[in-house]
Amino acid sequence: MLFSLTAKAVASVILLSPADNGSTYMIHPHFRWVEDPGADRYEIQIATNSSFATLQQSDSIPVPRYIPKDWLTMGSDYWWRVRAQYAGGGTSVWSESRRLTVDAIYNVYRVAPSNSLESITNTIAAAQADTPSRLIFDAGSYNLDLPDGSYLFKLSNVSNMYIEGNHCEITMNNPNSGFSFFTSCEDILLRRFKVDYATTNGIPVTHTAGTVVSVDASTASFVFQPLENYLPPDDPRIRDATSRRWGCLMDPTVPGRLKTGVNNWFDITTNVVALGGNQYRLELSAAQAGRISDFEVGDTFVKSAIYGRYVMYSQFCTDITYEMVTSYAGAANHFIGHWNNGIHFLGCASRIKPGRLVSNGNGGYVGSGYRTGLWIEGCLTEGMFDDAVNCANKPLNIYEKTATNAFVAYQVYPAPLLAVGEHLTLYNPQSGQVNGTFGITNLEWLATAKKWKVTVDGDLGEVFPGSENWNTQLFIDERAHPYAYIRNNTFRNSRRYGCLFRSHGGVIEGNTFSGLSEAAIHGENECSSFAEGFEDRDVRILGNTIEDCGYSSPFFSQDHGAIELGISAYGTTCTQTVHQNIEIAGNDIYDWDGKGIAVENAGDILIHDNVIDNLNATTFYPGGKNYGVYLNHTANAVVTGNSLLDTRPMDAAVQVENSTNCIVLDNQTL
Repeated sequence: MLFSLTAKAVASVILLSPADNGSTYMIHPHFRWVEDPGADRYEIQIATNSSFATLQQSDSIPVPRYIPKDWLTMGSDYWWRVRAQYAGGGTSVWSESRRLTVDAIYNVYRVAPSNSLESITNTIAAAQADTPSRLIFDAGSYNLDLPDGSYLFKLSNVSNMYIEGNHCEITMNNPNSGFSFFTSCEDILLRRFKVDYATTNGIPVTHTAGTVVSVDASTASFVFQPLENYLPPDDPRIRDATSRRWGCLMDPTVPGRLKTGVNNWFDITTNVVALGGNQYRLELSAAQAGRISDFEVGDTFVKSAIYGRYVMYSQFCTDITYEMVTSYAGAANHFIGHWNNGIHFLGCASRIKPGRLVSNGNGGYVGSGYRTGLWIEGCLTEGMFDDAVNCANKPLNIYEKTATNAFVAYQVYPAPLLAVGEHLTLYNPQSGQVNGTFGITNLEWLATAKKWKVTVDGDLGEVFPGSENWNTQLFIDERAHPYAYIRNNTFRNSRRYGCLFRSHGGVIEGNTFSGLSEAAIHGENECSSFAEGFEDRDVRILGNTIEDCGYSSPFFSQDHGAIELGISAYGTTCTQTVHQNIEIAGNDIYDWDGKGIAVENAGDILIHDNVIDNLNATTFYPGGKNYGVYLNHTANAVVTGNSLLDTRPMDAAVQVENSTNCIVLDNQTL
């Protein structure tokens, strides 16, 4: 059913955690309560007394959880309570109030800029062995030469550790090293660090940038001249990157923004020829030779050098908070994580350093298989070479179907990523069909084969065993980023998507998206390129501002929109309504092309009170159709109260195709 438009009277909200009279060492504790299905939002109060006469924090959020952006004080007691707010204006009664003590940490370890790397490493090891602990880096600059494959902070099975950076500047001289790596940790706070990957002279070591001097279409090559303060492309740190060796054509006037109307990436071979005079010949890979037509003399080109060592990484962790951590470069993602339960980013940034053209060589906040979704608030990403946010749920693949209701999965972890009682949604990319959602009734670890045998509560139907993208995919519903919350962030001037969003119960609210080469918000499984997904359920996209997003040639050729939902298939078309119960409301979308809001393969959709218009654009990009709102293979949708007053000639303000029970009324159109 669609989101409720009327108030509903219910009992008070039931609190989950922290427990009453509980304690924590975290100054950004994670508050949770039971979802009220009729609630529009929740109001939470945190006070320094039980009467709530003195509020420390008060907030309204649309998900049944809360991370306070402003930290609480160690050694202090707090009381908290929650009530539901309804769309019609009513509220529930307040929940019970609970007391929470934020305990002080007395085990303190300090690091100074004058310390050697060995001394710093030893101090980190001592602090993680003596938790609860505070590890404090004094303000200043640290130049670090970490060994290949290592991380400055590498914590395993550590709890209750507070790592304070005091806004110090960490310069990583080796691109094949990372900043932080947490595995099986709980209640860790990493805050107030500035991280750069550069030489001691400030020259970036994770990418190079330069001018296209000439183009040779016959050899799919071009002559490249590095800009001042950039490494030459035959420098081993650039040429010998062990992961992607890709690059992008850039807008010459706006750092981070890509060139309009061309492909959004180019694969460069390791065949770098020095020509003298600080000029080098680079060539495209054979598979991309045709893309040389996108290059013109005078273009600006940035070549990334990715090694796979992330700025920040976490796996199998619970309640990790990154606060005010800024990266200016990265040899891979700003952050990536797998199979976590509550990862929070508060006031973090991936920022273009003055004089540079890009920041991180890959994505921003990337997470897969979370039991509690990402919380990202007050953050900035710019100059990214991949999605600013990617909430993914990587699938299981079927090794062998052993019965109508049982299969053996490709799964090497003896500690399973799933549990009896949880649910699997089965999707066949070859047919574009969802076979259904199944409850897990039994798990058996096959030690010799290092695989899991899984039994479910129904007939799986037709399956295509194998581990390729086109084979049957099984998504763990409980790991679909439940209640992910992306609030009040800025995502600008970067490659690809602002939010690649797959969540159950998640919300994207109050963000600003601008200058992104693809859609601002994209909900799709992308099965033809990446094995991840899957769908959005009970998701809300509220009050975001989107301007000038979607200008690369793939955006136009693939018929995308500024906000878009769909389901991809392998060599066919999905016609099912897979995304369910989606609200898109109060968003301002300007200077768009193709489609303002595009919803495909979805059921129970409410699109209301959005503005889709132009501020600076006077024409649409030539070729293709332009629709303010587009519905396809969709059922039970309401499109109402939207302002579709773009002065450019749209093909239709609202276009509905292959859909049923779609109501379009009371929209403002020219």
